[in-house]
Amino acid sequence: MLDGNIVSKVRINPLTGEIMPKGVKINATTLSASPEQAVNIVQQALPNLEVTSVSLDKHGNWKVDLALKKALITHIKVNGTNSTIMPDAKATKDATQPRNTQVQR
Repeated sequence: MLDGNIVSKVRINPLTGEIMPKGVKINATTLSASPEQAVNIVQQALPNLEVTSVSLDKHGNWKVDLALKKALITHIKVNGTNSTIMPDAKATKDATQPRNTQVQR
């Protein structure tokens, strides 16, 4: 979150509590990390993120890929006109959409 906006999302491995590479999905019926622990995991990782590439999208905004331990985990978009970090509409929709999943801890 930045200024109250979701700017990107990362996936946490529900079995190990580790941040997963982008595109990797794991289905699990049990969790090893609580939502509070997941937030803590991500907050601790933030200082260790590295920019791996920057590219211009078709709308004139910059896509900045971010890696953790050499693995691509997410990207953020930067407005090509005013250089502000842009909200991630899909991540916001995913975060506000009710889920039907039931997991055990």
